[in-house]
Amino acid sequence: VHVWSYRVTNRNIEDVVKVLNKQLNSTFRECDNVSFVGHSLGGILIKGILHYNHNCKIHRIVTIGTPHHGTLAADFSQKYFRYPFRWYLGEVFDQLHWKSEHLYYKFPKNVEIGGIGSNVDRKKYLNPFAFILNGHVNDGLVEINSTHTDEMHDYIITQTDHVSQLWHRETIEATVRFIECGKF
Repeated sequence: VHVWSYRVTNRNIEDVVKVLNKQLNSTFRECDNVSFVGHSLGGILIKGILHYNHNCKIHRIVTIGTPHHGTLAADFSQKYFRYPFRWYLGEVFDQLHWKSEHLYYKFPKNVEIGGIGSNVDRKKYLNPFAFILNGHVNDGLVEINSTHTDEMHDYIITQTDHVSQLWHRETIEATVRFIECGKF
């Protein structure tokens, strides 16, 4: 298992993809039978890395809470709170709006892809975006319909919020199951 972290401040999606692609190439001389797991923006970055890196033989990919089609929370924030969020998240933030042209990367063909979305009970979860996404099934930040793509071989919905997905037992067990056997 290798974990990559990345900074998005003062960068756009393409810049972060290039940095991570360099890390991938320097970490794995031979990129054979590798699986990827990405949370949120991490899923988009995986698609970007694999768009430019054709040397990897991919085993499986799991995305967790990834806004593949953008998120309405980013639209709202851009409109009303653009500068605080842009200061913190950089250009990446501007690229996550709904149906953004910056989210054009596709998964490689002939790779099993699993997706995990999440739904949160807004009565139990205090999140400033919950009222923005009211009427849209979501994890408090990303709408469920944005976490699914037609390229996915399997997809599940867990009952947790966006940030807690990383530590949610059901999410962890489902991720391991998919990497091992291609099914949740």
